[in-house]
Amino acid sequence: MPILKLTPSCKDYLWGGSRLRTDFGIQCDLDPLAEAWVLSCHPDGPSYLPDGTTLAAYIAAHPGCLGTDCDRFEQFPILTKFIDAKQNLSVQVHPSNEYALEKEHQYGKTEMWYVLDCVPGAYLYYGFTHEISKEEFAERIKNNTLTEVLNAPFIVAKTVIPDMIEQGGGKIINICSMMSELGRETVSAYAAAKGGLKMLTKNIASEYGKYNIQCNGIGPGYIATPQTAPLREIQPDGSRHPFDQFIVAKTPAERWGEAEDLGGPAVFLASEASDFVNGLILYVDGGILAYIGKQPG
Repeated sequence: MPILKLTPSCKDYLWGGSRLRTDFGIQCDLDPLAEAWVLSCHPDGPSYLPDGTTLAAYIAAHPGCLGTDCDRFEQFPILTKFIDAKQNLSVQVHPSNEYALEKEHQYGKTEMWYVLDCVPGAYLYYGFTHEISKEEFAERIKNNTLTEVLNAPFIVAKTVIPDMIEQGGGKIINICSMMSELGRETVSAYAAAKGGLKMLTKNIASEYGKYNIQCNGIGPGYIATPQTAPLREIQPDGSRHPFDQFIVAKTPAERWGEAEDLGGPAVFLASEASDFVNGLILYVDGGILAYIGKQPG
């Protein structure tokens, strides 16, 4: 099979820059130059052969050119892009196959990102700082405050650690969650983010402990806040909300936590009293993680 040199389709989204052209050799006059779709059969941005034929057309004209593994796919299953995000990259939402086929007549997708390079001060958001409801998400989109609850602990740590090394030490406290340890229905993305944050905490402690830097985390249990207030409202029949009953029954303290319950642990982890404590996730949860529940009876 001949080696094919492909020309990408390019995109000029408003958040793009110029580094794909100046640093990566993408020949395109778009300004800004946000994306180069270097391997694509997607109709919105196909890759082209030197004679102007699209990659999709070439594959259709040469059955078997991709081997046998691709035969089971109705569409070419890979799209590879180079992206230069000079400004904040737009929020990406990728639907399931079922939804995408119904609404867009194409399959959904999963993604893998690899950072080739970044300028000083660049950062990645990774999930939310806490579990948010659909209503809160919509409200924050409306009033432009969504970034206030996006999680960027890696970037914060990367920014402050050099100064901590220079001054001879420091304290980092990440806000983890019981979902750093447990799973629950409907919160897979949140649990994945908090599980990753737990391991980031431990790895920072492992790598920078020699510089007298302590990196620990606090894992709040279920805390009584305005966000969780609807889950604690008395029902019209006078009973407690089912989720309220569930949490109280699973917590040895038999109550929700209060914001004040987190103050003491935070002061401890920020003070000299914790100078020999590193890589710890301190769960402030009323004992819920230690409790298997009441036996029937």
